[in-house]
Amino acid sequence: MEKPISIDLISTQKPEEPSSYIQVIGNPEQ
Repeated sequence: MEKPISIDLISTQKPEEPSSYIQVIGNPEQ
C-alpha cells in the first residue's frame, strides 16, 4: 500500500530528482 502512495509523492514533488523521492520511499533499490 506504500508503493502507490510513494508514486504519488514522486509526481507531486519532482520526478526529476530521484534522490528526493528515493528517500521518501526508503530506498527502493534495497
